[in-house]
Amino acid sequence: MGWIKCKKCGVQVNSKLEKCPMCCTLVEKKSGTIDFPLIIGGAIGYVIVHYLPIGSLIPWITGALAGLLVGFIPYFVAKKRNENKIGGLSLFLCVLTGAALGLLGSAPMALVCTIYILIQKQT
Repeated sequence: MGWIKCKKCGVQVNSKLEKCPMCCTLVEKKSGTIDFPLIIGGAIGYVIVHYLPIGSLIPWITGALAGLLVGFIPYFVAKKRNENKIGGLSLFLCVLTGAALGLLGSAPMALVCTIYILIQKQT
C-alpha cells in the first residue's frame, strides 16, 4: 500500500483510492505495484479452503493448545531451577504430543518432564 500526492491540493492520498477525499479530483494510480503479502495470503487461503478439510485441523489445534497449557507446568518448574533449555524442550514436547494425541498424551508427557526436571541435580 502506498501514498500518492494529489496534484490539485497536495494532500497525501491512499494509492487504493480513486479520488482525493479533500477536493474530489481523480488521482493517478501507480501502475506495476504488487502487494506480495496479499498474493501469498490469498494463495495459502485458497489451498487451505479447497484442499484441506478444516474439520481435520480442529483436533490438532485444540490438542496443541491443551499441550501448551499443560506444558507450562514443567516449563516453569525448569525455569525456577535455572534449566531454561530443558524447560523449553519439555514445553515443545508437550505441544507436539498434545497435537498428536490430545490432552491424554500431553498430560503424561508433562508429568514425565516435570519428574525428570525435579530429579536432575541443580547446577
